[in-house]
Amino acid sequence: QKIHNMMAGVDACGAHVQYVLFLDANVRMHRNSVQVLLNPLESDSNALLSTGYTIDVPAPGASIWPWMMCLFRHFNLTAFVTKNSAFVWGGVMLMRKADIDANVCQVKSRWLQGGYTEDLLALGCATEGRMATASPLQALFPNELRCDITFEQAWSFLRRQIYVLSTYGSRRICAYHVFLQTVLVLGYGLPILSSLAALLTWTCVLLTPAASWQIICTTATLSCFQMVMWLLLVVALKLHMQASVKLTAVLSPERPTICTAHGRYSTLFVSFICAATLIPIAVIASLCSRSITWAGVTYRVQSGKVASIIRPGQPASLQEQQQQQQQLGVRSD
Repeated sequence: QKIHNMMAGVDACGAHVQYVLFLDANVRMHRNSVQVLLNPLESDSNALLSTGYTIDVPAPGASIWPWMMCLFRHFNLTAFVTKNSAFVWGGVMLMRKADIDANVCQVKSRWLQGGYTEDLLALGCATEGRMATASPLQALFPNELRCDITFEQAWSFLRRQIYVLSTYGSRRICAYHVFLQTVLVLGYGLPILSSLAALLTWTCVLLTPAASWQIICTTATLSCFQMVMWLLLVVALKLHMQASVKLTAVLSPERPTICTAHGRYSTLFVSFICAATLIPIAVIASLCSRSITWAGVTYRVQSGKVASIIRPGQPASLQEQQQQQQQLGVRSD
């Protein structure tokens, strides 16, 4: 649905338009952000697009769930460490109109033929076409999350963010998305599993009267090492957030700086525990379910493409689904 709105905007542009900026409504641009995004496209003809990313910080008084969403965004932000990162965010994406019209790297056709997520499809097109995706370091945009986000809303956010990896435009990109899903499961799941293993080990040691001092010392050493790793992780998250917010303050000195003082270490720790527990579950849920509901609209994916769309109050009949599949360019079963 978003892709079709984007293409409608592109088609409405006049012949004099050279560039098209796709921008989320809640993005707070800096004074020269458009020029920052434009520079890589003007200096590098091999760049397919220029993108940025959001820096989410929950408002004071927020519950643990906005902080969990914030941490997920900040981990993704680590991909923007170079000016040409292997990551694209659809919230801010600048492209040449001529490239879209000419279907360079098949980006337009993949969007229109059952496309679900415009950013990952564009990234896949650029990767296969050996084109660059520019990510200027100044293209970071602050966003203050609401403090009343509920668990259901946070869970829906994680499901939508991870579900996009179930969509793809080619087998090569499908394999890459499977790799990313594996990284998410291992990267977030292993810290939780290691903590549970340490807790189980201590339980066995305490319940075993004849446990040797060597076993106790080894268990204590490993537990201390794990605690240090947890501490370093939380401190790194805190420093990373503060540095990111300071950067946005330098880019927009006329605006009030977003406060991060209320992000206590304990809050970050609990938020990461929640994220590390829910994200692997969200990955498994995406693998087991071929459909996702977003703003009341249910999308069903088949072979990496949107096969049917069911809107609230409009249950799709078989005939309607077949018509939708023909419009989306997907074969019916």
